[in-house]
Amino acid sequence: MYNLDQSIKINLAINGPAILDNSEFLLNAKDEYNRNELLKDYNSGKYR
Repeated sequence: MYNLDQSIKINLAINGPAILDNSEFLLNAKDEYNRNELLKDYNSGKYR
């Protein structure tokens, strides 16, 4: 049990906390980022 606990702590220290793909905050942040990138490309003339 101690070895498992230590390996989990080491993995957390190296990789950071897990990010859930279906997290509402993450989905909203991704949508906002994609919207801003699309507007930036459109305003710079990429889609004209």
